[in-house]
Amino acid sequence: MGTYKKKNIFARTEPPLRCRPQYHKILAEKGPHRRFPLPDKTAEPHGKTQEKRTTDRTGETPGRKPAAQSRECAAKKSEGLSRGKESPGTREWAKAIDELRPEYPLDLLLKLKRMARSVFYYHLKHLKDKDKYAHEKELIKSIYHEHKGRYGYRRVTAEMRNRGFTTNHKTVRRLMDEMELKSRIRKVRYRSYRHQAGKTAPNIIARNFRAEAPNRKWATDVTQINIGPAKLYLSPIIDMFNGEALAVKNPELIYATPLNNNIISIAFPLKLGGWNGLGITQKLIDAYYMKDGEDYVQQPDYYEEAGTVPTIATGYELRPTVAKMYLDREPRFYASIGFCECFWPATSVTGTEAPNVTNFTAGYYVNGNCAKQAANPEDYNLTGYTLKKYIHPEDNCTSHTGAKIKPKTFPVFRYAEILLNYVEALNELKGEPEYTEAADNTTYHVLYNPEEIMYYFNMIRYRAGLPGITLADASDQVKMRQLIIRERMIEFACEGRRYHDLRRWGLAETEENKPPSAPATPTDKELRQPD
Repeated sequence: MGTYKKKNIFARTEPPLRCRPQYHKILAEKGPHRRFPLPDKTAEPHGKTQEKRTTDRTGETPGRKPAAQSRECAAKKSEGLSRGKESPGTREWAKAIDELRPEYPLDLLLKLKRMARSVFYYHLKHLKDKDKYAHEKELIKSIYHEHKGRYGYRRVTAEMRNRGFTTNHKTVRRLMDEMELKSRIRKVRYRSYRHQAGKTAPNIIARNFRAEAPNRKWATDVTQINIGPAKLYLSPIIDMFNGEALAVKNPELIYATPLNNNIISIAFPLKLGGWNGLGITQKLIDAYYMKDGEDYVQQPDYYEEAGTVPTIATGYELRPTVAKMYLDREPRFYASIGFCECFWPATSVTGTEAPNVTNFTAGYYVNGNCAKQAANPEDYNLTGYTLKKYIHPEDNCTSHTGAKIKPKTFPVFRYAEILLNYVEALNELKGEPEYTEAADNTTYHVLYNPEEIMYYFNMIRYRAGLPGITLADASDQVKMRQLIIRERMIEFACEGRRYHDLRRWGLAETEENKPPSAPATPTDKELRQPD
């Protein structure tokens, strides 16, 4: 069977544009500098006059450049106009074609690029338009040179917004690319230390980052922080035993001093290396609220053992032998008070010695393990209560392996005092006092506002896990005095505030003239201020 060859109906029947005979005559007349001119109307019809075509060794017509070279020339022109971009856009091509029009025919250039004439004139029109970002460009140049070329597009954008220009950061980046403005990053040349080298510390860790006990291995690093012309250095220390950061600062503390460890030693039971002292009065114990915010009311069965105990705050444990009077108290009670049958973790001791001096239950009664000891009869708790406010669960005063006391601070002034001082001032406000602000010479009037009293007082209550007071409570001045006095007594227990508070209120003589078991708050008669 014969082969069938399908005819291509789309095949080109006429010679290519560059091979048409009438072009040879025009090319010979006008010279090789004019490439591919348009056909002249006076030229002879096709096929009547035909000159012999001569070619050189390469097969190209002498004095004439191929179309591929024209396309390459236009591409290079466009690439140069596009400021080095890898792929020039249509507008760059239109600009390149416009630059090549005096030398090459427009139709040929458009045909080589396959660009429509309308597209070319559209972009040509917009190329001649006035630059709408001219003012922004001048401002960008000014900011860039003002800061010695160190600003990139992000900082330039921020500075423009400071000056009232809300230009998008992408636009700023594009304009800086067009103007070839780039941030100059100064490279710091490394300079090795050429003087006498210091002593190299021995590698005692040897990549063994596991610690068997607290405070055996610490890890630290130094971070440099530049603040203006000054340099600060941050060096946090982490215990490899549990990953705990050492010397963590309480954000509530405004001013504090290092705490003397003698306070901790006095409060600790004798078996844990302490002095078994520092008694807390029953008056302070009764001042603490119940967990629902209600007052503590003593009942006849409150001295009986609880048997079953509820779950309270994380990290604290109640034993079944604890008395019922110590159940369901507010969180500050368990954080601050050591009572009979309370729990002392003291977990810093390690090894075989740990079971004897950890997870200790203190018995503050006549025959308990914290009563008078034959060896030290003077060391015992007179009231049956001690202070645990500055005790950490790991603290242990013994001389056993791993025993330690964590460093702590004593609060001199903290944020809770600011709030309670402000609430007390608002509650005692009389009339409408005014004051003048020195900065703007503006006069302000201070008004009695129960809502503001309630708001700032409840900030303390909520932090302590208690329900807040009502607006009716905040509107009663005498009742509010009672609440403030009681709250300061609880919040600042054993922080050195009570003495000065009583003197300021004028209640020192009446309050300190009562037995330790007297009511925690004064009566309404005692609280009423003279007119």
